[in-house]
Amino acid sequence: MLLIQFGYRTSIDQDSKQLAELGVHVSLSENSAGVPTISADSEHDVYFTTGFLHAKERLGQLVMQRALARGNLSEILGRGHLQSDIWMRRLRLVDSASLDAQSMDAEAKRSLQAYADGINAWVELNGVSQELLLVAKEFQPWQIEDSLLTQKLFALNLSVNYVSEMENLILESTRSDERVSSSNHLHNNSVETKLAFSQLLEMQQNFTESTGLGEFGVGSNAWVVSGKHTASGAPLLANDPHLAMTVPSMWFAIEQQHAKSHIKGMSIIGLPIVVFGANEYVAWGGTNMLADTQDLVVEQVHPASPKQYQTADGWAYFDSIEAEIRVNADFPAGLNKPFEPIKLKIRKTHNGPIISDSIAVFDAPVAMRWTSLQGADLSYQSLYKLNYASNWEAFREALSTYKAPALNFLYADKLGNIGYQAAGAIPLRDSPVEGLPLAGWQSGSEWQGYIPFTELPSSYNPPSGYIVSANDEVVSPQGHYLSNEWADPSRAMRIKELLEFYISTGKKMDVNDARIMQLDTVDLNGKQFTEVLRQLGALSKIPQHLAVDFESWDGDMMADSPIPALYISWMRNLKLAIFSDEMLRFSNSSGLLAGYINRQTSANIYQLLIANDPYCNNINTPKTETCLDILMSSFDSASAELSDLTGENSEDWRWVNISNRLIPHLMFNRVPFFEDLYNLKGDKIGSYDTINVAGYRFDKFGGYESAFGASFRQVYELTPKLGWHYTIAGGQTANPMDKHYDDLYQVYLRGELLSH
Repeated sequence: MLLIQFGYRTSIDQDSKQLAELGVHVSLSENSAGVPTISADSEHDVYFTTGFLHAKERLGQLVMQRALARGNLSEILGRGHLQSDIWMRRLRLVDSASLDAQSMDAEAKRSLQAYADGINAWVELNGVSQELLLVAKEFQPWQIEDSLLTQKLFALNLSVNYVSEMENLILESTRSDERVSSSNHLHNNSVETKLAFSQLLEMQQNFTESTGLGEFGVGSNAWVVSGKHTASGAPLLANDPHLAMTVPSMWFAIEQQHAKSHIKGMSIIGLPIVVFGANEYVAWGGTNMLADTQDLVVEQVHPASPKQYQTADGWAYFDSIEAEIRVNADFPAGLNKPFEPIKLKIRKTHNGPIISDSIAVFDAPVAMRWTSLQGADLSYQSLYKLNYASNWEAFREALSTYKAPALNFLYADKLGNIGYQAAGAIPLRDSPVEGLPLAGWQSGSEWQGYIPFTELPSSYNPPSGYIVSANDEVVSPQGHYLSNEWADPSRAMRIKELLEFYISTGKKMDVNDARIMQLDTVDLNGKQFTEVLRQLGALSKIPQHLAVDFESWDGDMMADSPIPALYISWMRNLKLAIFSDEMLRFSNSSGLLAGYINRQTSANIYQLLIANDPYCNNINTPKTETCLDILMSSFDSASAELSDLTGENSEDWRWVNISNRLIPHLMFNRVPFFEDLYNLKGDKIGSYDTINVAGYRFDKFGGYESAFGASFRQVYELTPKLGWHYTIAGGQTANPMDKHYDDLYQVYLRGELLSH
């Protein structure tokens, strides 16, 4: 059924009246951007009201988010979402969320129950038609487990080690450096194995494209500066998480005040608490640690008993269940018959859920071992306690039970202290990590528990007076393995470069300086590209005026020069030339190839070029190409690409002319008429390696389109009267006819921050 109600949004006074009739005693107000302040004596009433307001502003998002996590999208939207449903059902997130709910303490559980009651109360009083929403049945009451599934989706979005393992296996036989093999890793270079993993990888890539979960580059910027470097004498903390952006945003700005705490910051739709924010004592922000928290494990099935698989200790039985996915009729549902339900057999082992059963060519099932699915995950409980931290010790105590996704947390307090704490369950592994799937039947493939919290990286009041985290490498003091998939260090280096400039010149920083830093579009890897071209002798092989422009370019993507556009196009075509011959041996999926090359950092490419790595050779030609050969042919491809997009005059090759931002709506991104109403657009984007980050996809007709970047920006000033300055890439409400649908996005586009 199609329910449409444009232009209607209850007022705060109406909300207050309804809440009072429910016996919920709150003082409710909102600012000019629709950001609510909820004040009450009891924590229960604050969290109930948070649920009430989340339902008012984002009910459709709550419904779709829950359906995604439960694998029920097809029941609402039809067969186009069947593959993502199958993927989610195989992960068995619902089982894991149920275990989490049983394991958390009473306080955390009460907060979730109050929130669920608030959502359900809104629906009971107001129905489900406050925004455009496709529904196939009555709204099902929100449950505690639904909020914990939100936490699972957040963790899944930021945990993608298993993708790299599949890519590494596919490309292993073509590596220039033959690594020493350990017995517990899968070193199988057969074409059949690579084809099977290519199909599994393609399925995952399709899931990412349809849901936005697991995009390359999911990370953030965060930095904290002590008062000795600030104009106010109080610490400054800045944070902007980098995610695949959607409309409506996953974030909802909120202020919550009750007898136990006073909190301001960003909540996630589906959770009652502030995830990144500040209370009356401390502020915190976070970035993705990119820790290695997932392994793919290939299981060996018993040749005479297919219900069993082999472990290092003998044979064990698969945990198997039957599932049914209902599939709604194609739109318009009222004119079409629903499809027959899809029946699935879903298996898991002690290592985790089997994710390969949809690929018929696998004779050895592949399990995903992931920290969030191994035993109870108390991450929500940890974040709940974080909202009440009053000092460094309480902050660390709250994070000591945090599990997934592994995050870098930055800290500041009103006493002038700053700090950093790594948090999350990071496996202790028994053997060297090769970034390949494990052979589950071999000894040494098991995790040996997790790194103790007291041995995770931490820092408190460093002599420099600042701390920076931008998904760059984190080092364990005890030498524990954390990851080998760090983000390119260029963003972190640029942030430190700017902070050191302020410090060296004696300029005391303020909120406006932090805001300007968040908007910075200098790509240090772009600057480095010029040096690589010079070192390889390539500058002398391109038109002189472009060589001169390269020499004078400072890396700013907004420069009035053809070089930013040429740099991005050249790098994209260079990555294609280097890797497409190997990748396309086992898959003809352009999406798979695009996903892989996006994950190759500029620094990695520079290393290949300078070393003249054999990867540069095209295995499909009789000639042995050098890296310089490939570099120059890629320049020709980039020049042709830019000429097609803007014309042959290189003076028209401007990054702003070939790039744009498009934030797609969760449901109506590609629906005629609705897409123009619901999608959000913008321009002036950076690159993958600028502080003002932008990930993009290439379209030969439209150029570089970005739907990835800073999902919100906020800066805290830890003065006695806490300063909170923020914006969101979107708005507070999901109603496109309301001014709060995109007013915060307009602030975002102007590069401004609201003060609260």
